[in-house]
Amino acid sequence: MFALAEMYAHGPGLPKEEQEALRWYRQAAEQGEVRAQKKLGAMYQQGSGGVAKDDQEARKWYGKAAEQEGGAGMFALAEMYVHGTALPKDKQEARKWYRKAVEQGSVDAMLRLAESYREGKGSAHDRMHAYVWYSLAAYAGNTNAKEQRDAIEKKLSSRDLQKAQELAQRCQDTKFTDCE
Repeated sequence: MFALAEMYAHGPGLPKEEQEALRWYRQAAEQGEVRAQKKLGAMYQQGSGGVAKDDQEARKWYGKAAEQEGGAGMFALAEMYVHGTALPKDKQEARKWYRKAVEQGSVDAMLRLAESYREGKGSAHDRMHAYVWYSLAAYAGNTNAKEQRDAIEKKLSSRDLQKAQELAQRCQDTKFTDCE
């Protein structure tokens, strides 16, 4: 169903038909297809693909994807908490969902966590955690993360840098479950 929806949405093999694509995305999403749930969430959030912009509906579909351990849905929910879209702005709740998305392999969520700590109160603790998350994103292949990590490294004491490096290693070794 999801593949058929994609074909109607993008045209290869079938003519582009928004309403048919929407019908198949919805049917796949209602049967638990995480990619379709995420796609519907995005469509409602943007008001695209034949649906009106509806943040509550976007939240519903992202939530369904997140419930099934869908990293993309978790990331989208975190973004909604950050921006206060259909949910109250809540930095801690956003971090919780970013962490869950990281556990599903989201490098984007690693970057958002790093940014949230970098933009925190500026304490050594925040800089250390920013360093950790930028390091993890760099290990995952993000070249911009390496530059950010290196910039933060210059602001850390040698003791805090060592602690941050140890924490990054522990976090990676535990598959992102022990990152505090």
